[in-house]
Amino acid sequence: MTEVIYQDEPGSRKNLDPDRFLRAAKRLVVDNYNRHYNPAEVEALTMDDVYIVMFAKVLGNWKAIVASNVARGLIYEVSYSGHRAEATIDVFTKINSAKVAIERL
Repeated sequence: MTEVIYQDEPGSRKNLDPDRFLRAAKRLVVDNYNRHYNPAEVEALTMDDVYIVMFAKVLGNWKAIVASNVARGLIYEVSYSGHRAEATIDVFTKINSAKVAIERL
């Protein structure tokens, strides 16, 4: 699924800064979740329910990993392509967690 970063935010894509991208990433996650959740089972997600786990910018591209305590088990990856001026949202489910011993290098 591909969505364009919100055009109703002030400024153009030239003015995209980290704070604006992170707000847009959180908003895209909230909107995506609320379009697909079952209101009989869980509450709708709000901006206060989501948080940024990781953020990076490489060249003209931005990426944020977004999670929520309400939408447990779901992890969202929001990627913004500066060249195409569009964002993609990938949704992942955690299957398991395992500790692995790493030998000293």
